[in-house]
Amino acid sequence: MSDYKKELASHILTTSANMVGVCLVIITGLNVGGLSRGTVLDEVVSIAACLFLISASFAYLSMRHTKHRVIFFRDMADYFFLAGISLMVITMVSISLNLIS
Repeated sequence: MSDYKKELASHILTTSANMVGVCLVIITGLNVGGLSRGTVLDEVVSIAACLFLISASFAYLSMRHTKHRVIFFRDMADYFFLAGISLMVITMVSISLNLIS
């Protein structure tokens, strides 16, 4: 596998792992602040955290597997990462526009 492809998978892995941490901080903040009871924010952020965790897993697998499965795992990591980021952006825009309270 080329260095570019390995580097891409390692960037996805580290960024996804960092985003899982960000999601957990958000969930903790919502629970400590008592805002999780009346909103769906913690559930939505939990789904995003799961998407990032799946993305990190696929990125790790893409770095560990043989040539036949590397592209599949890397692409799946990309798709799950994009889904997680999209969900976070939609959630934050919804909060900004007061669509979710």
